Amino acid sequence: MKKLILSIFFLMQTSACVTQSAKFDQQYDYQQTVLKHSRHEKKYSGISNVYQVSVTHLSPIIYSLKDQKLAFLQQWPSHKVEEASQLQEEDLSKHTSFIIMLYTPNTKNNDLKKGDDSIWRTYLEVNGQRFAGITTTAPYKPSQITSLFPGMTRFSKAYSVKFPIPDNEAFASGQAKFILTSDLGTTEFTFQ
Repeated sequence: MKKLILSIFFLMQTSACVTQSAKFDQQYDYQQTVLKHSRHEKKYSGISNVYQVSVTHLSPIIYSLKDQKLAFLQQWPSHKVEEASQLQEEDLSKHTSFIIMLYTPNTKNNDLKKGDDSIWRTYLEVNGQRFAGITTTAPYKPSQITSLFPGMTRFSKAYSVKFPIPDNEAFASGQAKFILTSDLGTTEFTFQ
């Protein structure tokens, strides 16, 4: 009986979160906005899947909406909202950031966070100049990733990539090219 009550409580809590998340998404057109700042590609060799990648640019709009959604869902106090806003401004003044969701059928190939030991390299090309990315595991829980970044699957791994160029400089000319490359293939996305 105790398990049944706990299961019902868990389902009620989960459905309440989904409802709150859906309310936020509708109010701010969240998912459509994130999708406009995201690119996706699936690479195949014949009929075999080689990898799938989804990349979202953490532009000022996405950064702000993401923090607003977290604040809404987690009911942040006002001081935490202000801290998040300050961190956002600092990060955008130093870096251009992206969230990558990567899936490879062979999990050993999904090692983007290993730096120089990884088979993957990330670059941001701005006006012919190329910047190497610094990759870490995304700083979000799996449930947050699926809520914050549509396109995430349960088989993907989420990574954060930062390039050492301020966001406004990277897009001063209107666009930048994100490059993900390895011996499995190369994917290039243009962001504006």
